[in-house]
Amino acid sequence: MNRDEARAIINECDEQIASLLKRRFDAILAVKKWKEENGLMYRTPDREQEILERLSKYGPGVVRVYKEIFETAYNLQGIE
Repeated sequence: MNRDEARAIINECDEQIASLLKRRFDAILAVKKWKEENGLMYRTPDREQEILERLSKYGPGVVRVYKEIFETAYNLQGIE
């Protein structure tokens, strides 16, 4: 694979990742609404840990990215 082919793959992956992140954040906002309606906590450390453990098979870089995704999601929701 040459540089241009590799960059094309990277660009394609970036588009897919961005689309999936938008979908994930939309779902997060739906869960926030449900939690508000049901008087539940916004932050669920057990759920976060479950996700991190499940995705750890993809390596420490993926775990780091997901920690950032969690923080970004909380910021979008106005949660500290």
